[in-house]
Amino acid sequence: MRGGLNLASLSVGAPPYYVNGDPTNVDSKKSRTSFNAGVYGEYSFTPKIVLPAELFYSGEGVSFTNPGTEAPAHIELSYLSLPVFFKYGIIKNFYVMAGPQLSYLLAAHSVFTDGGSYNISNEHSKIVFGLAPAVGYDWKNFSINVRYSMGLSNITKPLSYGGNARYVDDNVKSNVFSVTASYKVFTLK
Repeated sequence: MRGGLNLASLSVGAPPYYVNGDPTNVDSKKSRTSFNAGVYGEYSFTPKIVLPAELFYSGEGVSFTNPGTEAPAHIELSYLSLPVFFKYGIIKNFYVMAGPQLSYLLAAHSVFTDGGSYNISNEHSKIVFGLAPAVGYDWKNFSINVRYSMGLSNITKPLSYGGNARYVDDNVKSNVFSVTASYKVFTLK
């Protein structure tokens, strides 16, 4: 079992504000705080070399400061993520790990300051890829790690009329800094 805190952001400019028909960035983005929770398993090749895999829910997205009347206050994304890591014990109880991550979009919403929430799932790719390096500490059956999931693929789909309705940039990636705690139920050897 595993769970933790996410500080998520998107590699995108601020929401567009139109001046004489041209979009300009007049706002700034900030991290969206959310959570992650799921399960994981490990296969040990040696005491120092382990192959962990996880399956977890991840709340991602971005928040904006002082959004305009036509710009969202938050973009909220929900993913089911599956990373597979190569984990190496560097010194007693301390480890580093990294590996690819495949994520499936469960939901996407644009939330406005008036409380209105709009489903924008159809504007986002269902499957995205990333890379997740981490450092951590194991103690008996408990583990804690800090990781940064870097998006490698664009999370948005091109719209039929060109461009993208929610973002100034057409190349948007999700990036998440996480602190995760886990409890090991079993290890296969």
